[in-house]
Amino acid sequence: MPIIPKMRPFTSIFFFLLVLAGACSLHAAEAVYPTGSGATATYTLSGTSLPFGDTLTVTRELTNNGAFPLTGLYLSEHLPSGLQLADVSVTVNNTPVVPAYSALPQGSVITNCTTHHWTITQPGITALPAGQTLRLVLKLTFSQSGTYSLPLHTVAFSGNGNPYFATGDPVTVTITQIVDVTPPAAIGDLHVP
Repeated sequence: MPIIPKMRPFTSIFFFLLVLAGACSLHAAEAVYPTGSGATATYTLSGTSLPFGDTLTVTRELTNNGAFPLTGLYLSEHLPSGLQLADVSVTVNNTPVVPAYSALPQGSVITNCTTHHWTITQPGITALPAGQTLRLVLKLTFSQSGTYSLPLHTVAFSGNGNPYFATGDPVTVTITQIVDVTPPAAIGDLHVP
């Protein structure tokens, strides 16, 4: 049985908050199909349970660990009704890039979702040299509290003459309405004579 060091109260509270914060976020590695590209894909959410009025940050990364450059990079995200895309940034090795962007009408690909699509480069044009990382960061806001499913997100690319793609499982995010739990003031607290 492991020995757990004794913690002071402040340290214990800090440790608990750190564990709680980590439990609320999501970081997932995604399989790249077919194997052989040398690329890795990840999908990270700033939280899976947020208070209404907060911003959800979605960070998607594609790292080229292979020996050849990746071309024709496309990313898509399907956002359900009630989520608004507040901000987007795209970088390659922390250098901003400006992709082509398009949005398909709600329900045209997945029922009740708007499809957002970013084209980093067309096929045949190098987008991600070996050893570099593409990062797409989305800031999302919510029009109301509730449970939202992010049903599908994909990245597609080519390398060494072969097509590849990565996608992950649906993710659920819960937005809770903040409830005022402050008790009403007593007559004596109001200093009423």
